[in-house]
Amino acid sequence: MKNIVEKAFKLHELSNKEICGILSSDEFSYLTEKANQMREKNIGDSVQIRGLLQISNLCAQNCLYCENRKDNPKERYTLSATDIVNISKEFSKTGIKNIIFQSGETTAVSTDSICEIIGKLKVYNINVFPSLGERNEGEYRMLKAAGAEQVILNLITSSFTLFGELHPEMNLMGRVLALRFMKANNIKTGSGILVGFPNQTFSSLADDILDLKNLNVGSIEIIPFIPKQNTPLKEEAAVNIDKILKVTAIIRLLMPGINISVSENICEIDPHGMLKTLQCGADTLIINLTDIDCSKKEIDINSLKEHLLSINRNC
Repeated sequence: MKNIVEKAFKLHELSNKEICGILSSDEFSYLTEKANQMREKNIGDSVQIRGLLQISNLCAQNCLYCENRKDNPKERYTLSATDIVNISKEFSKTGIKNIIFQSGETTAVSTDSICEIIGKLKVYNINVFPSLGERNEGEYRMLKAAGAEQVILNLITSSFTLFGELHPEMNLMGRVLALRFMKANNIKTGSGILVGFPNQTFSSLADDILDLKNLNVGSIEIIPFIPKQNTPLKEEAAVNIDKILKVTAIIRLLMPGINISVSENICEIDPHGMLKTLQCGADTLIINLTDIDCSKKEIDINSLKEHLLSINRNC
């Protein structure tokens, strides 16, 4: 185990089998120690905060794990362009200058509208990370030209079989081709993988990590599988925090300069989940801005700063 970690630390390369060996090990303190060193060396001690604004929960897909799947009986909404701009400006006053615009797979949110919003927010030094599902090549070019900080398209899994099980009405190839297109056209891209869902194996998870490395994305979100109500997977067990920490550490060792992000929903599986991931290679926290009172969210962020500073990190 130690030799494998040393190889990753020095060469930033591992095989699928070596990654599986790490994932299956119960002892991984040395792994997280070296990953933390790698983060300090390549990223430093600052922690980036990205706000997540759900601009629409409409979706045309029926992904088995997502509470916004089209068959779910829930109230649907799409924020207006004016509301998106005003909410983003309000949250920027709390110090959040990086905002993810997230929607389901829907045509209700037009790329033209998002590009116009990006231009308006640039005046206030607000960086926009559109996460709008699969779009066509022309739309990716539009987002780049408008000044999107990164276009986010989550891979979820690189296994065609597992992707098909989770997304019964989608095909993984469309997502892979989109990510390859953005790489080939120098469009700054972020992605993410789902960790701990049913039928995922160590080998398929290792492939996910290696495929994202080959795609050379600028940021990766570690998405913990947490069962949601009104979904077909609601009775499944949530991912164990140790698996999240190991995946985070492996990605840091293989991709030293990348931004690795975790969302505050990780606290649903471990109340100290965000801090633990920061201690094993992550450098970015995603805070949910949707339906949150501004003053309350500012208190939450200040509390988080105190925790981070207590371990000699700067938020």
